[in-house]
Amino acid sequence: MTRSVRRVVLLLGVAAVLALALPGETAATAKIIRIKIGDLAYDPMTVSAEVGDTVEWDNADFVDHTATERGGQWDVALPAGGSGRTVVGRGGSFNYYCRFHPQMQGTIRVGGTGG
Repeated sequence: MTRSVRRVVLLLGVAAVLALALPGETAATAKIIRIKIGDLAYDPMTVSAEVGDTVEWDNADFVDHTATERGGQWDVALPAGGSGRTVVGRGGSFNYYCRFHPQMQGTIRVGGTGG
């Protein structure tokens, strides 16, 4: 085996061990929750997720936005016509807003276990 093939095999082995050893969600059970931005609003404004899920915002507006969690957990830049995402790391209710347009507000309600 070449050095690069051995490296790939090693990395795959490490990934497999971590997947078995780490509690919580796996990529196979995690979901992607999509939120559309249009007309200076998040749609839907409130979503439910589980720990390990990915929340993705798609900005269909012609101006930049953010999805900024009020407690400082995350601050996602959302360029005009672009998208951004964050992985939910813990349970709770997270209120967020756009730093450029504070009237834009949303909530992510996260259950603690995932699945």
